[in-house]
Amino acid sequence: MEKENVNQLHWALQQLFGRGEIRSELLADDVEWVNPHDAVEPGTRRGPEGFNGAIASVFATWDDVRFDTERVIENGDDVVAIGVLHGHVRAAGMEIDSPHGQIWTFRDGRVVRMRWFNTHSETLEAAGLSVTESGMGPEENVELVRVAVAAYQRRDAQALRAITHEDAEVFTLTEGETEGEPFRGHAGIGEWLEDELDPWEEFRVEPLEISAVGERVLMRSRVTARGKGSSVELNASLSR
Repeated sequence: MEKENVNQLHWALQQLFGRGEIRSELLADDVEWVNPHDAVEPGTRRGPEGFNGAIASVFATWDDVRFDTERVIENGDDVVAIGVLHGHVRAAGMEIDSPHGQIWTFRDGRVVRMRWFNTHSETLEAAGLSVTESGMGPEENVELVRVAVAAYQRRDAQALRAITHEDAEVFTLTEGETEGEPFRGHAGIGEWLEDELDPWEEFRVEPLEISAVGERVLMRSRVTARGKGSSVELNASLSR
């Protein structure tokens, strides 16, 4: 039955992102679409009409949205999908590349619930899975760094907060030495981004090499930048 659920998941995702709705024969009469508490529209939509109404709301907000799944995990009646959500937010005019997770619950081959989350860790926790049980490894951490770099390039503090732990610390280094106190927590993410990028009119990071070492990810990159109101330009190699 679990393998059948995986097949049903792939069919559901193809319909969701390909057609903008899921056919009624795949949805149970009491199906639920569950938004996280921090969603723009939190709460639960019920029944096939409510479920497809939630999908319609997504496509009303996003252009060209897609979900690239990196891992699918069978977990009893649940199937967990983890990956990256790509799309263009119409109102903000921004391109988004953000970690995304979904938990689909099936009964007799039909969807009875879909829960989605803004981070992989929240998805695994809600599914009762550990990182080890999920099979996630260094390659996922490398992909997470790529997503973080893309958000950094856009100066998108919200996207960075979505992929960082609430107790995260960001250290500023000068000539290889830690400078002052770290920026802490989700509030610190925005402060760090402003502090680091505000002096620059243009600031671009080009990853040259990203490699996982245990639970750490090392990145060697090239930075090109131009200062605000000046002709000062920066072209340097950087490791983090």
